[in-house]
Amino acid sequence: MTLILEDREYQNLAVSRGVEFLLQKKKRNGLVYMPTGSGKSLVIGRTAIELANSAPVIVFQPTREILEQNFEKICSYGFRPEVFSASFGSRSIGEITLATIGSVYKHPEWFEDFQFGLIDEAHLVGVKDNSRQIVAGSEEGQFYHRDLGLVTMVLDQSDVPAGKIRVMDDDGTESIIAKPKKSMYRSFFDLLPHMRLLGYTASPYRLQADELKVITRTIPRIWNEFVHWTQNKDLFDAGYLAKLEYHKIKGFKRAAIATNSTGAEFDEKELQMHLWERNWETKDKKSCNFQDKLTEVVNRLLAAGRRNVLVFTASIRESEYLAEQMEGECAIITGQTPKDERESTLQDFRSGAIKVVTNVGVLVHGFDFPELECVVDAAPTMSLARYYQKLGRAIRSHPQKESAWIVDMVEGYGQFGPVESLHLYCQGNSRWDIFGRPGGGAEKQLTSVPIGGDGMKGCCPKCRARKWMAYYPKTSKWLPLSAPPQGSRANVIVERQGSKSVCSIVKHGDPKATAVLHFTVCDKFKAARKDAA
Repeated sequence: MTLILEDREYQNLAVSRGVEFLLQKKKRNGLVYMPTGSGKSLVIGRTAIELANSAPVIVFQPTREILEQNFEKICSYGFRPEVFSASFGSRSIGEITLATIGSVYKHPEWFEDFQFGLIDEAHLVGVKDNSRQIVAGSEEGQFYHRDLGLVTMVLDQSDVPAGKIRVMDDDGTESIIAKPKKSMYRSFFDLLPHMRLLGYTASPYRLQADELKVITRTIPRIWNEFVHWTQNKDLFDAGYLAKLEYHKIKGFKRAAIATNSTGAEFDEKELQMHLWERNWETKDKKSCNFQDKLTEVVNRLLAAGRRNVLVFTASIRESEYLAEQMEGECAIITGQTPKDERESTLQDFRSGAIKVVTNVGVLVHGFDFPELECVVDAAPTMSLARYYQKLGRAIRSHPQKESAWIVDMVEGYGQFGPVESLHLYCQGNSRWDIFGRPGGGAEKQLTSVPIGGDGMKGCCPKCRARKWMAYYPKTSKWLPLSAPPQGSRANVIVERQGSKSVCSIVKHGDPKATAVLHFTVCDKFKAARKDAA
């Protein structure tokens, strides 16, 4: 059966290029980049049907919800696929088989006749040793477990025995499991080397060492090349995605919060202290904490005519506080919310019976509500993927909304910029990177650079610097060094000594030159800076 494609041109191109790539004899793994709201599930369904003319196809999804979406899309084209997934309650194999990796990875022999594999959310495919890729607070904290499916590493790992980790499944239930040594995908595909793979993702990057890298540039490299890419700007310009209006709330200071031991996310304890103990200011100039400020902002949004508001908070504590202050106007969804109650709450939210829903990270994935008019980001993150996924909940267009408001309370806009500006760019020699406009300013490279940018790298024991860093007044940049520069104008050197960082003052050139510090400092660093001045 051959499909006649009549929809969007970029979807047609994604299908034709994907099919052409997999039918070639060369064994390489391809990648298709399609932003949130671009119709990725439609493209996957069409591609699977086209490929089924040549050989059986297996399509992998990370969760049951995404599997159901892909199943419905394929059925809408008159082809009913089989499903092999314990969570779906089906174990059937056919020309097109939709599967979750946890249900099939132990039996690759059942799929020896399959020539093609399509993988949704391809950035979640782990490398050889998953235990090296588990990083709290970032997209790399997600991996697959034999019994639990897709799980996420929990930030709090206190009282966890050696060799084990505390994780949360997609329903929000926490468990302590043994660290995996090899990902399920690798276990499955290593025994089926003839299978040609094509991955699909809206966030084609992964944390590696201290940098966020596009997954065609990670080591070991699972994905060899981009087969097709669709840029955010093109979708917005064509009117396929909703117009976004950004509103920044002043008061939060990202630079005042230290990172955790991985350097990839904020320290949870310090973040909570910043949110609850620091003085904020309400509209009438009264002193308040972050939660009172959040309540004020949400109430003002409703008064301004926003029909629905989705709020992301840093912890359940903030969500519970907001729900209590809103007195029945706001519902809270947590990982412990029963599935039936969760579905009922979201249905009331969609119908307008509830105007505000607050959550921590439960609705970051798989929650589609095109009518959503406002997202309040009150959950600071250093993860570009998490930032993009939160804002992506409001990105879909709908006839009943003129625009969607993005209310930034945690300086995410200043760190990553508008999602419209995010784009994939090749700098030559297959060096792909993501670029954006942090703060809406000049274009800046967001991948293959230190996490958090120059300002978040290096400091002292509190910030866990990994390299020597020097500040150059002439260029206004912090740069990693292997030795103190001779004759240059660096003022402050942050030196890594074993497991600690030591701050020292180096005076070269102009002794009056002073460093402008844009990151967290401890008492030792403050004293050193004062002496330097």
